[in-house]
Amino acid sequence: MSSNTHLVDFDDLCRLSHKTKPSAVRKWASEQGIRLGAGPLPWTTIEAVNAALGLTPSNEPRYRTEDVL
Repeated sequence: MSSNTHLVDFDDLCRLSHKTKPSAVRKWASEQGIRLGAGPLPWTTIEAVNAALGLTPSNEPRYRTEDVL
């Protein structure tokens, strides 16, 4: 797991998706409605995963890719 507790790195996404290739992880995330950050390996945030699950409280600020980088 990433040292930043808000980030879900490629290894975490592989465990969640049961996929091993970046393209397969990207496809899985898209099907789940999980927004990914740019880069050679897919990554996301806990907030993006929660949003895809419908768990984002409306009063919480949303992170943008620019905020994380």
